[in-house]
Amino acid sequence: MGEREDLIRFDEVFYSIKKYRRFVLFLTVMGLVVGIVLQIVTTITDFSGRKCIATASIAVVSQTQNGNFSNNNKSPNYQEVQLAEDLVGSVKYICTSYDTLQKVTDSLELLGISPKKLQKSLSVSQYEDTQIMELVLTWDDEDEAIIILNSLINIVPDALINSLKLGSVTVINSARITGSTEKQFTSKWILILGGIGFLISIGLIILQLILYPTLLDVKEVPRLFGLQCFGEIPENKGLPRNKLMTSGNQKLQERFSRYNESMTSTAVILSHVLDTNNQKYIYFTSSLENEGKTSVVSNLALRLSMIGKKVLLIDFDLRNPNMGGMFLDKTEHSHSLNAVYYNEKYFNEAVVHINENMDLLPTLLESKKIIVDKYLCNLIKESTSEYDYVLMDTGPVGLVSETMLLNRIANKAIFIIRYDKVGVEVIRNNIERLTDSGVNVIGCIVNGVTKKLDSDSYYYYYKSNDKRTHSKNGRKENQKKHLFNFLKKLNKTT
Repeated sequence: MGEREDLIRFDEVFYSIKKYRRFVLFLTVMGLVVGIVLQIVTTITDFSGRKCIATASIAVVSQTQNGNFSNNNKSPNYQEVQLAEDLVGSVKYICTSYDTLQKVTDSLELLGISPKKLQKSLSVSQYEDTQIMELVLTWDDEDEAIIILNSLINIVPDALINSLKLGSVTVINSARITGSTEKQFTSKWILILGGIGFLISIGLIILQLILYPTLLDVKEVPRLFGLQCFGEIPENKGLPRNKLMTSGNQKLQERFSRYNESMTSTAVILSHVLDTNNQKYIYFTSSLENEGKTSVVSNLALRLSMIGKKVLLIDFDLRNPNMGGMFLDKTEHSHSLNAVYYNEKYFNEAVVHINENMDLLPTLLESKKIIVDKYLCNLIKESTSEYDYVLMDTGPVGLVSETMLLNRIANKAIFIIRYDKVGVEVIRNNIERLTDSGVNVIGCIVNGVTKKLDSDSYYYYYKSNDKRTHSKNGRKENQKKHLFNFLKKLNKTT
């Protein structure tokens, strides 16, 4: 395959994000909700666990108990200042020591308060390499915090003398409350978790594109599957089920003009392909159910009959037949493949005449099953000589095996691919299964395309290099021109 096969393009990612926008929105909103809840819980916890912050500052001096400095002078000199700064480390250690804090708790008779708790709540630091020290206590009660710090400042001088026989402290700022641990409300958790939810959704979408790639660009059909694309049918969202774009249904034609134009163009291309290859019998299959196969085949058969081709449409989806519902209010047994197969009706009596050029042979799901055998295949071939085309709607090749047995009638098939539904590998495997059974898949039709189509997008495989006009008045002429070019070049290849 081509070298770009494993690449994911930005437009595919954007398309998938748009497709799964509800999923993206859900995960993003869930992230925002979790963020809001977490922020509320954090705020409540912070408020209920609010603590006060008490601070005090002291200066370390080298004085002894009698008030003299180490050199017995009343005033400090440079050496005394240096000595005081050297004592800062010792004072810090003494302030936070277990014995010192034990003396604080004993002196204040604080019940349930241990020196270890005070150690965890107390912070002592030196101010800019000076002899000044800052004490910070984070505590539950403001009054207790002030009392504890003041008591500690009073006990430290004696502890210094007892341990070092030197030094003291003087109070610069007595203990006071300077703040609390209550946090301001911020939206960080809301934004963080909302962003995480969004990124997770985008990551999952990209992961799906990698692990289960689907057809997101019709122009990639030849490269991915080695098939010609005879047409891309836009999504017919809003079109009533089992409704056909007949010439008499003017309102539906106007409302779904792009769908109608695509079907007509595809029918013209299909007619040219079948005539060029002298192919009368062709059957349509897909990988899975709900790819719109029956709707596409029915509309194509109708348009082929409108351009003067004698068409027979047979419902060979024996396990899930619903072709009759596309044309009839009720499918009767006397007008079904079942009656022909069990010799209850002649072939020409069982077919339903849709218009002067189109007949239908529907199938019913009955207890007496139809078997795809040699008798049935010969019966179809012997009874359809008057038709230009016999189109057979078969079951999905990925689900039923009868489809591959129809090669006794036709060895040519057209694959219906639902846009962005079935995995690329699944489609490849099913095309390979058909090929291995002796069926030649001559091309495909992509159904349910949701991206906006260009005016000549149905003919992309053989686009000309002519400059296109996109005006509303020139659109039909442009379509005819490209259709002519497509058929001309297709004729050369076939």
